[in-house]
Amino acid sequence: VQNNFPWQNQANPLNVNNSSDNPLITAFDVLLVINELNNPQIMNPVTFILPVPSGSVAPPPFLDVTGDNMVTAFDALLVINFLNANP
Repeated sequence: VQNNFPWQNQANPLNVNNSSDNPLITAFDVLLVINELNNPQIMNPVTFILPVPSGSVAPPPFLDVTGDNMVTAFDALLVINFLNANP
């Protein structure tokens, strides 16, 4: 089975850092997305598209919360909204 969204955590899309600690979703997950947006290390800085994972450029972090193969502010917003709804 091919994973069409390799940069999205299939177990829990909001768990960007793939943590197994409780709570699974923390501000650190948001920070990983925001850091990539502010200083692109993985995504294309013009198109926001994530590359096909290979070698050392592979998840985690699972930066694609929305499942569109891109990193955008909406990815961070989904995690922020979850954290606000689940203090």
